[in-house]
Amino acid sequence: MRPFKFMILAIAMYTINACAQDFPATPETPKTPNTGDMHTEVTSTVSNSTSVSNSSDTYKFTSKFQFSKRKGILDILESELTDVQVQKKGSQYIWSKMKNGKTIFECELSKTKLRMFLDKKEASYSFHRRMKSLGNELRKYISAHRNFNYTASSSSVGDAQARVDRAKEELQRSLKNLEKTKRKQ
Repeated sequence: MRPFKFMILAIAMYTINACAQDFPATPETPKTPNTGDMHTEVTSTVSNSTSVSNSSDTYKFTSKFQFSKRKGILDILESELTDVQVQKKGSQYIWSKMKNGKTIFECELSKTKLRMFLDKKEASYSFHRRMKSLGNELRKYISAHRNFNYTASSSSVGDAQARVDRAKEELQRSLKNLEKTKRKQ
């Protein structure tokens, strides 16, 4: 009986081994068609970056931007920093404000970089608010996908007034809807 079990076991193992799957063959790499002149087009995009640090002691604004945005940035700075002394060194502009012999504000514009520093301990609160607002305006301009035309802050005031007017109209509509709803109940 033992040789018979051994023979059945050997046949079963041979059958399992014969039916086992083999590893699939590695497919050949497809050949690329020959199209004649081959070339690679490389395009690079220039990105804009802005960093703002607003601690209890200082306000810092740094940005790298495309050269095409420089003229708009310069227009913004010139219109907003009329009361700050400016120096021009070649293509670089430096605005600075001193108090008691110490630099409390400095803004440096080069071809593709902008750096702004404000000592909040020495500067007045209104000047700090103005520079923070300027930083927000610059950040929006620099991060915009298109070069929008900058007009002085009166444009911002006009935009704000338009939003207020729209809000008033919406409030009036809401009040009318509320009255209608009350009448239906």
